[in-house]
Amino acid sequence: MSLIDAAYFQGYHKQKEADFPTDFIGKHIPNAEVELMLLTGDLFDEMETLAGKDPGSLDTKETRKLTVFKNAAAELVMASVIPQLNLVVTDGGVLQSNEQSELGTTVKVLSPSQTQKLIAIYKDKAERLISVYLPSIGGLTSAWTGEE
Repeated sequence: MSLIDAAYFQGYHKQKEADFPTDFIGKHIPNAEVELMLLTGDLFDEMETLAGKDPGSLDTKETRKLTVFKNAAAELVMASVIPQLNLVVTDGGVLQSNEQSELGTTVKVLSPSQTQKLIAIYKDKAERLISVYLPSIGGLTSAWTGEE
């Protein structure tokens, strides 16, 4: 069972279905949850079990912990979708920038460096959210990047 669905993601990030279609987001949720699973191990399994229970049966600590993991998953989904949102592919190649004259619309995308910085913001937030439950890990960013 997934911790979140597209509706949770859209609500958490205050995004409209038109901007982040359910089927598009749904394809990224497993990727984000695998990242969480790799980094949190048995804790992820515990959260999956809690997510499958009736919310009314959870105590306050379980509800809080599950909510934190769901929010971290939503952050990781955003980190996963950003590169695709910032990629405009045309029959002529990948669009870096489209300067506008008075006759058309300007399309600008983030540079690869800017995109990586934005992704890091979402991953860092996910790290901060779950770090209280992972005292033995020195930092999830280092786990994602291979850096210490």
